[in-house]
Amino acid sequence: MMMPLHWTKESGFTLMEILVTVLILAIGILGVAKLQMTVGVRGNSDAQMQTQASLFINDMSERIRANVVGARAGDYAAINYAGISCATPPVLICSDTINGNAIDCTAAQVAADDSKAWVCAVKAAIPNATASVAASGAGLDVVISWQQQDVDGNQVNKNVSTVVLF
Repeated sequence: MMMPLHWTKESGFTLMEILVTVLILAIGILGVAKLQMTVGVRGNSDAQMQTQASLFINDMSERIRANVVGARAGDYAAINYAGISCATPPVLICSDTINGNAIDCTAAQVAADDSKAWVCAVKAAIPNATASVAASGAGLDVVISWQQQDVDGNQVNKNVSTVVLF
């Protein structure tokens, strides 16, 4: 006599189902991590550029306030900032001393030195940046502009500016 076959209902998961689930979960986690890194790095870069620009704006503002005579005479606004070349380090006429002798500079010379040093420092720290100072009512408008990629990879214009009253 033959024994009747009994089908038993199995419960649970097979090993293959578990492996497929783990693989799908791992791919999803890697995708989220890459997205976080991409957005985070671009966000950090944007914050760094904004901070650098703000520090340079503050630097030039203090230079202008230290040379009020040159600022009031329009010496800072008269400089062609786009024409300043930074291919070689700027040669500054006004320094504390040369060969142990004190140097007296006019307000216009101090403004020219300030502008050269400032523009070259901005260009060295912020890629593709332009820096300028222009007359603005009762003061001077100090501006730094640059282009940067946003999270989607599009080029966007950024700038930081302030008006220095003296």
